[in-house]
Amino acid sequence: MNSGFVDGDIMNLTLKTKHNLYKIVFERIPKPKVWTTGTGNRTQDGLYCVYLDYDLIEEDYVNGEIPRLQQFKDLGNFHIFSSSEKKYHAMCFSKLTALEFMQILENSSCDEAFKKVPRFVSIRNWILRHFEKGIKPKPKYLYSVLRDSARQESYAHWNFLSELYPELKSYPLTHPDNLNELELITYKTGNL
Repeated sequence: MNSGFVDGDIMNLTLKTKHNLYKIVFERIPKPKVWTTGTGNRTQDGLYCVYLDYDLIEEDYVNGEIPRLQQFKDLGNFHIFSSSEKKYHAMCFSKLTALEFMQILENSSCDEAFKKVPRFVSIRNWILRHFEKGIKPKPKYLYSVLRDSARQESYAHWNFLSELYPELKSYPLTHPDNLNELELITYKTGNL
């Protein structure tokens, strides 16, 4: 049996038998301490915008992955934000079914906790913050990765976020759904 901490927050436990290898991973997750607000990616008609949360990754890697994801599911423009050092949010207003969105998640390099946690709660809704978190400022808009798509897009998400980030007004939707409701979610987070 072998165990140890990796990066101080994850412990891998490995048990080898004659015919099998068993691996258990424990991750330390800080208790929520600070309130912040974000939006969920679920749309008024039950579809999903693409929200991706990348942690501890180089920006070039995110920028290189986005065109592959756009092509994979015929997605339109992606908007990239820096949430803190080596942490990025990527958003696309193209609408997907839950299955299509989960396929995007599984084919991305975004944070594993972001991929998995909403699957185990009663409401499947992935959340990205758009406001301050403790002493951290709101995420900063960096750039957009452009691509034409025939998919319908969430007007509610674009409209709200283009008020917070006026740069997005330079990229109007080509196939808006004309729905107006968006869920704002205030929540506690453990990461400052």
